[in-house]
Amino acid sequence: MSSDFQGFWWRPRDAQVHEDVEQLLGLKVTDVLVWAEPFVDRVDEWSELLHRVQASGIRFHTWITANHHYAQSFVQRLRNHSDWVAVDYQGFSSDVRPLAGVQTWACPANEERWLKEWEIWMPLVQGTNGLHLDYIRYPDGFRFGDKPEIDRVEVLEQSFCYCAQCCQRFQADYGINPRTIPVEDGNSDFAHWQHWRQERIVDQVAWYREQLRKEKDPSMRLSAAVFPTPAIARKNVQQNWPKFAQFLDFVCPMIYAKQFWGQPVSWTEDAVRQGKAELATGTKLLAGIGPYESYRPDELAEAIWSGRAGGSDGEMLFLFPMPPSYLAALKTVWV
Repeated sequence: MSSDFQGFWWRPRDAQVHEDVEQLLGLKVTDVLVWAEPFVDRVDEWSELLHRVQASGIRFHTWITANHHYAQSFVQRLRNHSDWVAVDYQGFSSDVRPLAGVQTWACPANEERWLKEWEIWMPLVQGTNGLHLDYIRYPDGFRFGDKPEIDRVEVLEQSFCYCAQCCQRFQADYGINPRTIPVEDGNSDFAHWQHWRQERIVDQVAWYREQLRKEKDPSMRLSAAVFPTPAIARKNVQQNWPKFAQFLDFVCPMIYAKQFWGQPVSWTEDAVRQGKAELATGTKLLAGIGPYESYRPDELAEAIWSGRAGGSDGEMLFLFPMPPSYLAALKTVWV
């Protein structure tokens, strides 16, 4: 039984686009979120891909990474603008001490960077069916460990962003330097600091909505990938997605139950219910399901049905292409 939204986060394979599109059509896919970063210097190829997918009847959304990048061209741009880089509690730039040893993060509150990067993204957004925001949050504030946990807490060496601009702005608002605030639940100043950072992400999403309005295409949709539940998102990555969802057409909570959060497949239903309970009317919630991130092929249908039992408006799966065993399992639900 199909739903209104059945889609994938998609990283196209250059030599196999025709095969991929045929597989997507066979699964009755309605939407694809297409990773744009590899195409920033290949706009003509992107345009060909866009037209091919849209001609098949599948909606095509530009998937961008808002505050953390993989492409070296973006990382180098951050290095050339040191004031754009996120800084941790101990004063280390994310460029000097990357998160988890590999991730260079930008300061989410720097509006100058938003504008400069939008100039790069815009040619890859025009003419599409929408813009999808990934990493629309602060860096992971919890320590990565061997055991998945649902109750993670922020730790000093991964608390961001304490760049000069953020410290000055927060001090102007609250009269206190955030570097002097203990990173601990229950501290009122820390609660203010959490809220202040969450509001910066709300501002950023609102800014992207305004950019789409300038495109003068009322059908263009704005969406975001978010942490699995509102409580986890607010606590770990300063992402108050029920609030910024007012600017979105749909939101995709990344409910990768077993690998990342140590929860059973059935947790998908509870996670969706928590999100739906806080969402304003009108914003769709698509259960973000990572099949081979968390589920065996035989568990994939259970995850989808669990999301629908919780009230999801559809599914977005991470990631396409996927192995044949998962495609076969998916056909039992989608086709």
